[in-house]
Amino acid sequence: MKGSSKAGIIMVALFGLSCTLGMLLSPPDVSADPLIIMLTGQFLAPKEKGGANTYFFYVRGKNLPFRVDELEVPEEPVRGGPGWTVLDDLGAPRMRVIGGKEDIARLLQDSISGKKFRIKGDLHVFDGLLAIESLEELK
Repeated sequence: MKGSSKAGIIMVALFGLSCTLGMLLSPPDVSADPLIIMLTGQFLAPKEKGGANTYFFYVRGKNLPFRVDELEVPEEPVRGGPGWTVLDDLGAPRMRVIGGKEDIARLLQDSISGKKFRIKGDLHVFDGLLAIESLEELK
């Protein structure tokens, strides 16, 4: 092999290596649109164990256990799976919660334990964030 052939092969190999490293080191595309979800369930006492369908809402430094009884994900059939897989995609059973002042104030009341709610919001799965749109107490 001549010197120019070796140099060409080395340049192609270096280019391929840099492309591969670039793909491996760049962050994954987690800018997926949020999903609209509706959760129906009950807030539990802070030390109460709720089981597999209990998620912890992290609201301004406070963890609120919420047992999910029903889950609706209107967009999920388009994405190809049952609604519960959306919560599985969170990884850990917790999510940060943001919303309007009134909704956040209601969530932070000590008297919320034992109450049933229907919560509608935008779930940002990869961020583990639920942006509450509506918070309806059920009787």
